[in-house]
Amino acid sequence: MPQWLLATATGFVASLYWIELGEQTDLGVVEGLIGGAAIGVFQGLMLRHYLAQSWHWILATTAAWGLLGWSSIGAMGWVVPEAVTDLPSRVVFGVIEGIKTGLVLGWLQGWALKQQAVYVVRWVMINTMSWAMALALGWAVGALLRQITGLFIGEAIGLTLAWVVATAITGSALSQLLCEVPPIKQPD
Repeated sequence: MPQWLLATATGFVASLYWIELGEQTDLGVVEGLIGGAAIGVFQGLMLRHYLAQSWHWILATTAAWGLLGWSSIGAMGWVVPEAVTDLPSRVVFGVIEGIKTGLVLGWLQGWALKQQAVYVVRWVMINTMSWAMALALGWAVGALLRQITGLFIGEAIGLTLAWVVATAITGSALSQLLCEVPPIKQPD
């Protein structure tokens, strides 16, 4: 689902206008709401052909990232764990934080999908697994690149990789979940 990747990437890049990548403690509810809204709007625009009320998706995604930012979990999509420098710890930390992130996102976005898609529980599980793999891989790559270059840009590249991995997995899963749903006819 290339549109899903494009919509999510556009939302993530747009969110960077307001949100600076940082530590878990630096990013709170406001950053989560802003980032979630930016991503939710672009994803919602793409999903309007499949969901009768795609604004539910925008609301759910905004609320999920806001809740993550408000909680002790944090807005992980914009977090670089600079204090954790060794690769094994980055991987373990990424899996743990990715599971938490995926559960919250999957659960709230599942609310938006429940009217149109079957097997919403699968959406929660796939979100959980995708974010666990994505953060573990992205944070490990970010640490490795930063160690090699000594530059923060390595962390940003790792975080971008995390978004690409999570988006590729969730986009594939979402297209399968929605494949049984006929596209919504738009008024002429």
